[in-house]
Amino acid sequence: MAICQCDSWDCDDIRLTPEEATLWELSRVRLGRAICRALDIDARESEVDPEGTAQIGAFSARAVPVHLIIAPGSDEFHHAVAKLAARLSDGFILFAPTSRYVDAECREFLVRARAGFFDLESNFTLLPSGLLHARQRAGELLARWTREPTSLEADTARQAFAIVKALDAERPQREASLLTVFRLYCVQGLTAEATAQRCGCSKSTILNRLNQIEQRIGMSPASLRAYSGQFEAIDDSLTDPRARRIRRRAALDELSDDEDE
Repeated sequence: MAICQCDSWDCDDIRLTPEEATLWELSRVRLGRAICRALDIDARESEVDPEGTAQIGAFSARAVPVHLIIAPGSDEFHHAVAKLAARLSDGFILFAPTSRYVDAECREFLVRARAGFFDLESNFTLLPSGLLHARQRAGELLARWTREPTSLEADTARQAFAIVKALDAERPQREASLLTVFRLYCVQGLTAEATAQRCGCSKSTILNRLNQIEQRIGMSPASLRAYSGQFEAIDDSLTDPRARRIRRRAALDELSDDEDE
């Protein structure tokens, strides 16, 4: 029964059938894929702390992280933006359903992190078919991030990858090897919790591995995520491309299974 909640309480009650009272839940994973599909950018799915925030893709040869925030209120939105800006200080792209929660403080966080914000209601159209249509192409909407990685960025990525491989060989681990943690956390962008789950170990073990990487490279693992595209290119050059595609497909299937559950 749908009951009036007006101040005067003068509306008639409405009796509903079970079909009319069906509850629908948003699939964040599918929304992220729809955004990437509409912009024709690479999908890359991983949940990010804080809750309600997820990396949905990567854009351009620099593999700039593309994130989606769906927050229930302004406080949660501000908290999510602040944490992203602190973690990804080398720039990222952020989408949210509306710009309603973006105030001066949020804009300051985004400017400092060299990030760009885009709301879905202004930049996308929901077609009758249920598909999202981008009002501008990615090259136009995200033109600021289309430049090629500089030689310095490429050199930094190669050196960091080589250091991690050497460190992994020096200190072989029975669980959660340094190279595995590096690939999951820095390249794929998983959280420490998700990395621990994938490795079948505790979060403290993952944090210990990340600390070892930071001490040897001299850069925080979070900041290394800005080079994920270069790391993937390096990894691809050292790995059979067919095996690489299989691993990526398996990761996406795993995410789909989790979403269906």
